[in-house]
Amino acid sequence: MNFYFSFYVQIISYALIVNGSEKTKCDYCHSIVFSDGKIESHDESEDSGSKCFNGSQEIEVHGDGRDGQCKTVYVVDWLTNTRNQVDLKRIWTHEIGVSFPTEKVCSLGAIWKNCNEDDCSQYYQDFPDNFINEAKQIIENGFENSSKSTDLIEQETKTTECFTCVAYSIDPNDSSIRDCYSGKGNGEWETCDEGQVCLTYFYFNNMVPNGIDMTYQAMTSCQEPQMVDFKQYQEHHYCNTDNCNKQVMLGDGVQPNGDDDDQSDGVILNMTTRGLTFFMVLSLI
Repeated sequence: MNFYFSFYVQIISYALIVNGSEKTKCDYCHSIVFSDGKIESHDESEDSGSKCFNGSQEIEVHGDGRDGQCKTVYVVDWLTNTRNQVDLKRIWTHEIGVSFPTEKVCSLGAIWKNCNEDDCSQYYQDFPDNFINEAKQIIENGFENSSKSTDLIEQETKTTECFTCVAYSIDPNDSSIRDCYSGKGNGEWETCDEGQVCLTYFYFNNMVPNGIDMTYQAMTSCQEPQMVDFKQYQEHHYCNTDNCNKQVMLGDGVQPNGDDDDQSDGVILNMTTRGLTFFMVLSLI
């Protein structure tokens, strides 16, 4: 009896060890690069931060036993009164208890435009490629602050009447969006305070599960003139295999990391070991 009990304990211990080894390993780093070329590291790697951006970081983090994913997230801010920046994190994540899709890149972006001075009719055609290309310039070279010129500010301050409105759609060419920034449709005219200008806020959101369409928004309102071209872009990559977030770069598509095969093998092994453990515990009762 003691022999069988000892044997079962060893098998159960092995099963638990195998289960524990199923925790996903992800690369870990956090760095910020600024438009003037400065790079900062915000983790414990003790390097300049460049390794995080070129995918040569050597720190990894293990999941805590819950079902999680590796993640790479880029947050790009174009700031009118200071340096532009790209904030990069490579992490393990367990967000709201669900798995995010690996067969798409989740993203969102927003920008303020003066449609009284600029042609906004084709703006959404370049989303998000225009954001990605400009962000790559920050990372690769650094570039001059993208604050608007004094001439543009002087032109903007002449506009005092604003057709305020908000429009949403899954179609960027929807007439409600066009009417909003063109001063038509559902809205009302408003006189801006002295020094303010009439600006349109363009926003797209693709941070949604599979099967749900990304959404577009246009909102026109009175704003301070320095808000022109103030914008942000975020790009979130999720993957399910060990260290799959190591070299995910801004603008990359879906990573060919064999998620389906590797995950199915892991699920089968996990179910097998748990079933074996349960069976052996029953045998001891």
